[in-house]
Amino acid sequence: MEFRRAVYEDIESIMFIINQGKEYLKNRGINQWQNGYPNDKVIQKDIDENTAYVLTEDENILATVSIGFNGEPNYEKIKGNWLSTGDFCVIHRLGVANKCKGTGVGLSLLKYIENICKQKNIKNMKVDTHAENTSMRRFLEKNGFVYCGLVYTMYNQERVAYEKRI
Repeated sequence: MEFRRAVYEDIESIMFIINQGKEYLKNRGINQWQNGYPNDKVIQKDIDENTAYVLTEDENILATVSIGFNGEPNYEKIKGNWLSTGDFCVIHRLGVANKCKGTGVGLSLLKYIENICKQKNIKNMKVDTHAENTSMRRFLEKNGFVYCGLVYTMYNQERVAYEKRI
């Protein structure tokens, strides 16, 4: 597998995975990734800002994620407590192709993110998700993330927040 920065030519494949995630959430009545978000413009912005990554095998995109190291305004206020107050990696828009779910691809993706963090001497990763997104919450908890509290998006949507020390 190869973990690399996404390029514009990847947008269609990334959106295919994102749309699979949207459908999964919609079918479970979860109001996350609905109403046109995320879309190709969001992914293009991630690519422009060098935060978009893909995990590939034989040139096929298996998973996608946006990772940043410049903070996250939505995380400045939390109902609860973060594990740390220092620099961190923020994980957004993580998606795994349906055909790869349950195969360890998500774990591989996290390991690559951890390696980038270690190279940058970043010791914490933070992420948020919808409270009803139990599959994502289980995935995070299974992989060492700790529930820290509630944060709110710029649209005042409540999200559960997690952090992992690495």
